[in-house]
Amino acid sequence: MARKKPERERIIEAALQPRIDPHEVSVRKIVRLFSLPNTTLQNHVLLKATPAQEAHEQQQLLTKFEESVIIDRIKDCDDRGIPLWR
Repeated sequence: MARKKPERERIIEAALQPRIDPHEVSVRKIVRLFSLPNTTLQNHVLLKATPAQEAHEQQQLLTKFEESVIIDRIKDCDDRGIPLWR
């Protein structure tokens, strides 16, 4: 199970969709349209910056698989009404 992306990353992705070509539409117009900081969009367009979640993936204590197993176990306990602690 993948993590939900933070709202800000979803907005940035929407601003960078292929239907909006930053070479045809100015970065300033896109920034105003999506209410993003100018530098954030410039970093993603010009510097091809990676999202923070991806950039810090190596620093995580759990792999995505381990995290998904824990999440599934918690959801299973919740469905059965089993408390996680006593």
